[in-house]
Amino acid sequence: MMRQSARTAFARVACAALLGLSPIAPARADSAKAPGRWIGRVDETSQRFGWPGSGFALRFEGRRLTVRLGNHGENSLVATIDGLRKRIDLAPGEKTYTLFDGPAGSHVIELRKRTEGDVGLVRFLGAETDGRFLEAPSPERRILVIGDSISAGYGIEGAGPNCPFSPDTQNQTLTYAAQVAERFGAQNVTLAASGRGLVRNYSGAREGTMRDLMDRALPGEPTPAGTARGPFDLVLVHLGTNDFSGSEEPYGFETAYVALLEKLRARYPSAPIYALIGPMLGPDRLDLAKAGIENALTRRQKAGDRAVRFLAFPAPSSSYGCDWHPSVAANRQMADLLAARLKSDLGW
Repeated sequence: MMRQSARTAFARVACAALLGLSPIAPARADSAKAPGRWIGRVDETSQRFGWPGSGFALRFEGRRLTVRLGNHGENSLVATIDGLRKRIDLAPGEKTYTLFDGPAGSHVIELRKRTEGDVGLVRFLGAETDGRFLEAPSPERRILVIGDSISAGYGIEGAGPNCPFSPDTQNQTLTYAAQVAERFGAQNVTLAASGRGLVRNYSGAREGTMRDLMDRALPGEPTPAGTARGPFDLVLVHLGTNDFSGSEEPYGFETAYVALLEKLRARYPSAPIYALIGPMLGPDRLDLAKAGIENALTRRQKAGDRAVRFLAFPAPSSSYGCDWHPSVAANRQMADLLAARLKSDLGW
């Protein structure tokens, strides 16, 4: 229900959480009209999000905005408020957070999950403003990212390379893919999990790979499941580092990569697909990974798919994050290389 204050009415938004870019709709007819927009992959039934970089956007006209969130894990978010970023560390359980308390006007708020699915889930419970909600703006482009710890932002803010994993040093919103998206007015749907490969995980396990996770609304839960909703203007696949991380050969890697490309092409027929690798593997293992990926691309090109391309990131010339992962600066170098390719290949 709307509650009157001395100045104006409070508007409450309660999501009918839809995947992809579907609107966040008011739950009751007497609620103020407050459409929003989901960012990344979200479970529409429970209104929870777990994938790194997932979250939501709201636009409102007023002086104040609060959101109520449920936190299950050591999660933190990045709030972008009228273009300015700040970190929000979430307390355990359900809590209301003040995101804006300032001058009256039209304001856009985006909240994205810094941390990945293994850290825990976040649930959107509602939002209030002293003014009114407006339609949230849509991004110019959409990018699908399928990857591992590099795309999830593992250790990106750490002093590295000897610091261990910690949710505190993880930040998907500073990865190469997030930086590229920001440059081109795009928004990412990031399906990435640390330690996961295409056919073999870093642990050596051949189950629970990204082939198993990528169609889940929540990475740690097998249901609900389904395809990430397109269309996408670009698909980035950054897998292979964990497959080739040990001395054991990842049996079936090339064939599985071909099958993944076929699946993505069937789902997103007009999207260019870039197969990425690097910069964490040593030279010998990197050469093997590159050969497997390039062979898979050649097979797809011979089958008639001319919109698949390859890009290898060189070893960083700057500092490392935790466990030898690329730092923020190294991710910027990766973003520079990828952005230059997109400009040259696609005219972005």
